[in-house]
Amino acid sequence: MIKKDLNPKLPDVWLVDKYPKSLFIEVKRLREPFVEGQKEGLAIIKKYLGCDIRIARVCSEDESHQEITFGNLNITEIYQQV
Repeated sequence: MIKKDLNPKLPDVWLVDKYPKSLFIEVKRLREPFVEGQKEGLAIIKKYLGCDIRIARVCSEDESHQEITFGNLNITEIYQQV
């Protein structure tokens, strides 16, 4: 990781069943961006642990969220690097 200048971060939630049935969940506020290293961390988890990954967006009742759409998280390039 150091040679490739990657600084992976761990996801917020890890749900574990019998190996390899694990689900990693990164929880983000409605408009919160990914911080440096988060996508790398998710790519490492997917590649080396073979686990499913999900992104959960949360918002308060006061936030207007009806018009917001989210694209797919593409970690293909990072996945190939790690």
